[in-house]
Amino acid sequence: MKCKFRVIVCIVLSLSVVTGIFGNGGAFFFGECVRATSTSYYVDNAATGSNSGGNWDNAWQSFADISWAMIQPGDTIYISGGTAGQTYNEQLKINKSGTEGNEITIRTGQEAPHNGRVIITNNNGQTGYLGDGIFVNGRSYITIDGSLDGNINLIIQNCDTNGIDVSGNSHHIAVRYVEVGNNGNERLENGVLLNYASGVENQDLIMELSNSKIHDNRQDQIRITGSRGPNMFGRVQIFNNEVYGLYDDGIECGVRGVDIYNNHFHTFNRHLASTDHPDGIVTAAGYVRVHHNLLYDLYSSTPDEFFGNNLYLGLYNNVDASPVEEAYIYYYNNVVIQPVEEPNALNVSNKGLELGGHTNITSLSNVVIANNTFIGTPGLGMSLDFGPRNDSTLDDIKIVNNVVYNCGRVLSIGAVLLENNQYSQFDVGPDDSHKVMFNGNVINSGSEGNDEIKYQNVILTYDAFVAQTGTQTMGGNFDPELLPPGYVPADEDSPVVNAGIGYDILGTYFQDDYAGTPRPQTGNWDIGAYQYVSGY
Repeated sequence: MKCKFRVIVCIVLSLSVVTGIFGNGGAFFFGECVRATSTSYYVDNAATGSNSGGNWDNAWQSFADISWAMIQPGDTIYISGGTAGQTYNEQLKINKSGTEGNEITIRTGQEAPHNGRVIITNNNGQTGYLGDGIFVNGRSYITIDGSLDGNINLIIQNCDTNGIDVSGNSHHIAVRYVEVGNNGNERLENGVLLNYASGVENQDLIMELSNSKIHDNRQDQIRITGSRGPNMFGRVQIFNNEVYGLYDDGIECGVRGVDIYNNHFHTFNRHLASTDHPDGIVTAAGYVRVHHNLLYDLYSSTPDEFFGNNLYLGLYNNVDASPVEEAYIYYYNNVVIQPVEEPNALNVSNKGLELGGHTNITSLSNVVIANNTFIGTPGLGMSLDFGPRNDSTLDDIKIVNNVVYNCGRVLSIGAVLLENNQYSQFDVGPDDSHKVMFNGNVINSGSEGNDEIKYQNVILTYDAFVAQTGTQTMGGNFDPELLPPGYVPADEDSPVVNAGIGYDILGTYFQDDYAGTPRPQTGNWDIGAYQYVSGY
């Protein structure tokens, strides 16, 4: 039933929020004005009533019929999925903004006979933004919630261009419980596109994408671009998603302030162009946190195709190519598992993690690559190329507690690469008094890989590398004794248990493992993504 009047009440929220900026994510809290009443509206393309939107009988009969002038902050628009699913072959364009604490919410029907799956498929031969499934441009405080009893009930598929497009000065956009698949007819079209403008530089949250499935879209599954952004964490939150069927990248991100965590990435579809370089997660800027992600089976079995990097810190300024400094890049508690079957020869470039920097990145500092587990990559387990940077432009780089096991199976240049492109010496050592700290890592050849390290363009045995650099006073090249399929420590006697760098170095950044288990359990931190507990 529609409201006859609207009342606004101001509420002062007194909150004590203890949340470290290096946490595992969380809720956003605001002190705000909250409306005491809100209105529900309805869309049903099978309705035959007055088309006024006020109830299911008289629901708007298309997205184009929505009277956005009637919609106010705090209102909810419900979309009918009928009894067994309902398709809307048109674009849902959001034409109104909410306010802080009074978001405009788009939801699927929650009760029978309107709680079937809602399918948006805008395949009417349109190009550009007109071909998007859901389009949000310059709007704020919008929630798109496709959940029904904790399950996905909103599908955006087979659209001409992007599945979801959030552009311009949009901010505080939340997208939850949606499936976005098989969108785009040509390259440069994505599953979810976030392309924000400089007008939102002062906003603490641009977008949240969570609890969704993103798959088989024709370019990147998730693409985040636009203004490079301020020096701030957590402005874009990507978490609890399943991303699969990659054509190009799982996530490509060229902006600061992105958190990517608790996601699963798997399976490669195919190339659409010979120039594609598909990767799992790509970040090109600072103030990013990539953690607690699982990446597996990302490879191509087609003879003329390849898959690139699972985790790619490909630093560059893609906004205006001007020189920039980058800092605060944290990759931790990620698990990368590739199959032991022999891939095609082009998969030699398939690496666990690659760090590389374009010349327009003038300096690099405050980088943490810690407690990741890399299993079975055909190429390098970790490729750490600091580009043109040396001691004067590098600072506070920590590469610690990582497991590199059975990697370098095809590409015979070692399991780990550590160099700059000038092949000049830089300050690397076992503790954080050095520009680059390299310690507590386990690099083991497994059954098919190797434990060599390419250091300053020379391939060294593990022992020769340690002797030359003085690194690795902890860790080693021993068998980590991890159990598949998750590659957790086999038991409390596994050599990675209590063997890693601990809280004094890493506790500022994180204090748990991939599964959320607190570190340490007994003694010191374990090496790798998992901290051993009985029952794993």
